[in-house]
Amino acid sequence: MEHVNLLNRISKPSAHTPIGRLLPANLDPIKFGIVDYSQLLDDLGLEMAWKVILDNISNLTIAELKGSFFDFDNLGEIYEIGLAYTNKITKKELGKYYTPDDVSSLMFELLLENTNLINLVDVGCGTGNLIISVIKTAMKSGQTDIIRRIREGRVWLYDVDPVALSICVVKIEILLQEKVGSLIHVVLGDFLDKKIELPSDCTVITNPPYSIIKEIKKNWIRSDVLLQSKDLYAGFIDRILQQERCKEVFQRESTCVDQPHL
Repeated sequence: MEHVNLLNRISKPSAHTPIGRLLPANLDPIKFGIVDYSQLLDDLGLEMAWKVILDNISNLTIAELKGSFFDFDNLGEIYEIGLAYTNKITKKELGKYYTPDDVSSLMFELLLENTNLINLVDVGCGTGNLIISVIKTAMKSGQTDIIRRIREGRVWLYDVDPVALSICVVKIEILLQEKVGSLIHVVLGDFLDKKIELPSDCTVITNPPYSIIKEIKKNWIRSDVLLQSKDLYAGFIDRILQQERCKEVFQRESTCVDQPHL
């Protein structure tokens, strides 16, 4: 699925378009299409539209969603298209980029080799591309540590976007075919906020946003790295490493293991 092509195809129906108002009760995830999506966004707005979508797909399997508009592997991209359609902002402005599967697989291998996993944290999880890829790799390799941590309530998701967080949790439930959402710690907020803290004994996986900081907010910790780089990626990594509760961090840029500054 190409982001640009789909985005160009979303257009508001004219007054003569015989689509009718799409109500939540009429949403069929399998028959749903791009025009239905734009209509749903127009009728309900982004947040409510995705609440309806998630309510309708949460009990389906990956196989049942395969090939549909809400194909499991395309959910994150569909959401970003909705963001661009409703808010007129671009993927670049959001600083959001998918983590390639090969990088996610390498992160998983490093997790196994370098850590005694206690608490797993995905900082800036977005719609969950990174943690979903890690869980998929774990399932394929027969490793159960990460899945067990989910069931034990030892997985944390951090993001500033409440809808993206909801999508991430539902994707994990669909992937595992288990209602584990209530066991996952969801932290909504700006990760650079000085009030946001990591859990103790945590291992962090992250693909931070790539974006230039235009304004240093008052509630941020004004570290040298943040002030000099004025870059969200650098700011996120520095914020993670400066927290003594963090054992290790696996980041996309180098996929190396960094030890926090204790």
